[in-house]
Order: sequence, then structure tokens, then C-alpha cells
Amino acid sequence: MSPVVLQKLMGHSDVSITLNTYTSVFNRFKEEEINKVDKYYEKNNLSHEKENNLVNDMER
Repeated sequence: MSPVVLQKLMGHSDVSITLNTYTSVFNRFKEEEINKVDKYYEKNNLSHEKENNLVNDMER
């Protein structure tokens, strides 16, 4: 979600308030998602090369 949209939804007077308030939350979610991807790769014994092949296959 755009920070400006979130600012309006939260009623913050300035976007810097929104960014200062939620940046740590965004980073936490980013780390959680990266960990999920890492676990998926480990579970399925996928390398980044295999991942790229899967992505390319999906795009076709």
C-alpha cells in the first residue's frame, strides 16, 4: 500500500508520521516473508537457478 494512502486511512497529518510509525512493522513483515521463501527452498531443495527456471516457465 502506498504510504500516502496509508497516511490518509490512518488520519496522520504528515506522511513522515506514517513512515516513522510503520517502518519497523514493514521490515518485520519483509523478514517474515523472506524466511518463508528460504524455508520453501530448503524444503524443496531448490537452488536459485531452479527458482529462475520455475519463474521463467510460469511466465510462458
